[in-house]
Amino acid sequence: MKKSSYLVNISRGEIIKEDHLIDTLNKRRIAGAALDVFSHEPLDKSSPLFKLENVLLTPHISGNFPGYQERVIDMFATNLNRFADNKTIKNRVCKKRQY
Repeated sequence: MKKSSYLVNISRGEIIKEDHLIDTLNKRRIAGAALDVFSHEPLDKSSPLFKLENVLLTPHISGNFPGYQERVIDMFATNLNRFADNKTIKNRVCKKRQY
């Protein structure tokens, strides 16, 4: 990447080797990074990423939008009722694919 580049990761934390990224950012080999996902979540409070001025960290809730909380509550209520009725819940996470 060029020194003027910014790395943006909103996909999966494991895609980026955080120790390499931290070294790259410390040495200013790239301009900066914006990160919404991490190898281990939540990000450990002692992570050097918190101290880097050329890093933007966001909580892993990139899906947050107006009305988000209401939709989450509605989905939870729907799934609670489906669970109580021994029905398959909606938006179930596949443990094999991890999403």
